[in-house]
Amino acid sequence: MTTLSTSAGTVAYDSRGSGDPVVLLPSGGHDQHDYDEIRELLPDGLRSIGVDWPGHGQSPADPAAPTELQLAQIVEELLESLAPGGAVLVGNSIGGNVATRLAITRTAAGVTAVAGIWRSFNRPEHDLRTQAGKITAPTVLVWGRHDPVLPLRAAETARDLIPGSRLVVIDSGHLPHTTSPAAVAAELASLANAAFGAGSQVNDAQDNPPATKGQQ
Repeated sequence: MTTLSTSAGTVAYDSRGSGDPVVLLPSGGHDQHDYDEIRELLPDGLRSIGVDWPGHGQSPADPAAPTELQLAQIVEELLESLAPGGAVLVGNSIGGNVATRLAITRTAAGVTAVAGIWRSFNRPEHDLRTQAGKITAPTVLVWGRHDPVLPLRAAETARDLIPGSRLVVIDSGHLPHTTSPAAVAAELASLANAAFGAGSQVNDAQDNPPATKGQQ
C-alpha cells in the first residue's frame, strides 16, 4: 500500500495492473476492498487504483473529518499525480458524488463518471443537480433496484439530467459492485472502451490476447 500526501489529507492507495487507469472511490464507512472482486474481473489493459478516504482503511485520520468538497480535492490531486492523462472514475455513494463533481469540473477526454450521484447533504453546494448538464464524459449510472438509501427514481432523475448517460439497474441494494461484481465489471470494461476510444489498451488486450496470462 502506498500513500499520497494532498492538501486535504493523506490517503492510502493501491495500484494494480497496467494500462488505462480506473480509479475506484468507495462510500463513506467503507474502504477500497469493496472493489476487490471487480478488480479481479477487469480485463487486461486496465490499471485499477483503489483509494481509502482519510480515516478509512489504511489512510490516517485527520483531526477534522474532510467534507465532500475536500474529498474531491484529494481525488483531483491524486489524478494529477497518478493519471494526468485522464481516468475512468468509479464511485459508490459519496464516492459517486465526488466522481460526478470531478466529471463536471474536469473536461479532459477520458475522464468519466460511473456513479450513484446524490445523497442527502445539508449544505446546498453539495447538490449537483443544477450542474449535471455540464457533464460531457461518457457516463453510466449503475443502480441497485432495492437501494434503501436512494430509490430508483433518483437514478432516473440523474439519467435525465446528464446528457447521453445510460442507466443500468442491477438486482441489488446500495452496493451493486459487491452484490453483482461480474455485472458491474462488464459495464466498467465497456465504459473504459468508450472513454479511452481508439487508444484504449483494453481493446488491444482483447484483440491480441497473450498466450499465457501471468499474475498481475
